[in-house]
Amino acid sequence: MESWGLSVVCNTFIVISVSLVEEPSAPWKCVANPPPPLSYPSTSLVSTSTAVNLIISQITSSDPAVSGKALKQMEVILSSEDQRSALVPHVDQLLRAVLMQMKLNFTTQFAAASDTAGKRLTACLVSVFSQVPLASVVTQDTLVQVETDVMGYLVQRLKV
Repeated sequence: MESWGLSVVCNTFIVISVSLVEEPSAPWKCVANPPPPLSYPSTSLVSTSTAVNLIISQITSSDPAVSGKALKQMEVILSSEDQRSALVPHVDQLLRAVLMQMKLNFTTQFAAASDTAGKRLTACLVSVFSQVPLASVVTQDTLVQVETDVMGYLVQRLKV
């Protein structure tokens, strides 16, 4: 004969045992030590990380207005000492998004917004590398990509 039990914990820490066998079991028993309260990750940390990810993804938007708005928001984050620390785990992602947007910026699609967007993108790159906590966590692969792309843009500008 197989049996299994179901226990329900109430707010008063009384456990009710229900069994599916004919044999009655003890219907009530008190829990001497209540379980510890559940701990959740900090909601501000989770929401900050999510917000940073959203802003970085908007930087790569093909819509110049969305990208420009995201770059303005990133400028605010980079200028605030409190918010800047939230970028540390996302620095590589941010730099690669800026580089991707720079590539989009030099297409005909962005010709009208290229001066303003180019200045904002450059300011974002300079701001990241002028802050030691952010610049020190950039990986070597991302540094090589930044160097290659930025030097390529400079050479293209000099040819024109």
